[in-house]
Amino acid sequence: MTTLRSLTILLLCLLQFNLWSQPQQYLVIHSSQRYISALLAARQASRLLDIPLNTRSLEEDPTLGLSLNRSQCITKNGKLQYPNYPLRGPQQEGIYVSIEYSSPYPGWTPGYYLVIVASGLPTNTRLNQLLLQSQKLYGDAYYKTIEWIKP
Repeated sequence: MTTLRSLTILLLCLLQFNLWSQPQQYLVIHSSQRYISALLAARQASRLLDIPLNTRSLEEDPTLGLSLNRSQCITKNGKLQYPNYPLRGPQQEGIYVSIEYSSPYPGWTPGYYLVIVASGLPTNTRLNQLLLQSQKLYGDAYYKTIEWIKP
């Protein structure tokens, strides 16, 4: 019984002080069910906002929506793990223009290519400034938020 009480108290502390999860905001300026539309919008946004385009060498894939190319999907022991779509998680926050596929992200409407111009913690003031700047060019720019579980 004492162990259960201790675990309950620990869990409540983790939740109360946000030690269990980490929110990550993604600044979205465009969404489309067509990859080519998202790619054109990303290239334009990179020019207009003067932010580098960083597609992470992802390519359109009929199975996962996006994937690294085949040569990047070979493991250290020589096995092919293709297709492979690594999510852009909290360790990759920053200011960049990228295209992400919505389906594997928890809580996002599946089937959309999203043009993202930045990601980071909700307390990041630069992210909030960029939202205001983006809304001047893209009136419907908005945040998508994910609560990532901390490792």
